[in-house]
Amino acid sequence: LLTINKFNDGGRFITGNRCEKGAGLEKNKEQLPNLFDYKYKRLFSYEPLEEAYASRGTVGIPRVLNMHENYPFWFTFFTKLGFRVVLSPVSSKEIYEMGMETISSDTACYPAKLVHGHIKWLINSGVKWIFYPCVNYEMVEDSSAPNHYNCPIVATYPEVISHNMDDILEENEVHFSHPFLPYDDDTRLVREMYEQMMPLHI
Repeated sequence: LLTINKFNDGGRFITGNRCEKGAGLEKNKEQLPNLFDYKYKRLFSYEPLEEAYASRGTVGIPRVLNMHENYPFWFTFFTKLGFRVVLSPVSSKEIYEMGMETISSDTACYPAKLVHGHIKWLINSGVKWIFYPCVNYEMVEDSSAPNHYNCPIVATYPEVISHNMDDILEENEVHFSHPFLPYDDDTRLVREMYEQMMPLHI
């Protein structure tokens, strides 16, 4: 179905084309790159330090929510400091079921529910420090955008984890860092991360 707007000067503006024939893509479909696959692999294709070179130990990062945008930054940050970064695996039904008993509300979206499984996977893998910050505001990528505020669930879900998985974290002696960070302000972010790392004697 097409919506065709005709103008007095004879011009036409066509929208609503749902058929790829009209876009001329039919013949070249096999040559088109899968940009979603490329982005996903690019975001997470980082090699962590080997344990022998990780002078400051290990930090676990769950592959969830806004980490799908911010992981390259956090991986680089911790790797440069000498940490071995352990990333939880790709989301799956098994990951979901792993953390199902700690989900506090059935009204949370499925990506949020998956967070519980990713944290549980890191715990089960022997990670003793998990870093998953609360981020209200993302980086300003487009100055013309009306705001750069995260979805409230994305922004604060680490708080949910800290209150609903506290028994499991404590039982396994896992330190769970979930600070509120000003990701959109470099100066304040440096100051906040300095405060976070000081107790670790970094």
